[in-house]
Amino acid sequence: ARILSPQTVEALAARHRVGLYDHTFRAALDWGLGVVVNSAWHGEADAPHSFGPHASLRAYGHSGFRSTAAFCDPEPGLVVAFALNGTPAEAAHRRRAHHLCGAIYEDLGLSGEGYNP
Repeated sequence: ARILSPQTVEALAARHRVGLYDHTFRAALDWGLGVVVNSAWHGEADAPHSFGPHASLRAYGHSGFRSTAAFCDPEPGLVVAFALNGTPAEAAHRRRAHHLCGAIYEDLGLSGEGYNP
């Protein structure tokens, strides 16, 4: 059963704060209502909450202390949640999350040539 209306989901995932420097994540991020909207377009390939190299700009979600994340990408209809062992330094966590998210899209055939959402 549906918990949130489509209008509520759209409001949560819309960009309400765009491109402002976030002092916690030390990067320019776009925020919805309680979630980060894919902010990779600001220039950092492995920006916090970029959700990997294949995520659409509509992807949104949030992560926990350098070990967990959950996000949704409406373009391919993908929902991902992961929990990793250990809490490496922020840069190392960004790299591993970026690579993990990329691998998920690739393994599911949601990237590269021939993919048409």
